[in-house]
Amino acid sequence: MAKAETLSGTKGMVQEPTLDSRVTQLENLVEELLKESPSEDQVEKKMKELEIAYSKDPIERINRVLEALHPYHALDFEE
Repeated sequence: MAKAETLSGTKGMVQEPTLDSRVTQLENLVEELLKESPSEDQVEKKMKELEIAYSKDPIERINRVLEALHPYHALDFEE
């Protein structure tokens, strides 16, 4: 799971990552996957943080990342 932000004034309690931070994490993972020689350790770590099942198969990995991005396809980030 990704680093979560601590609720202000509440010690020890954490909240889920924001939509923006999740999209940013997915973008970072895609950047790593698109490298000519992606770091398997980094790919596995980032997928685990995003709760995406890791696979050694590059096609399966990108498919899983695209599926994770699917809920965000209708959002307009240009506002």
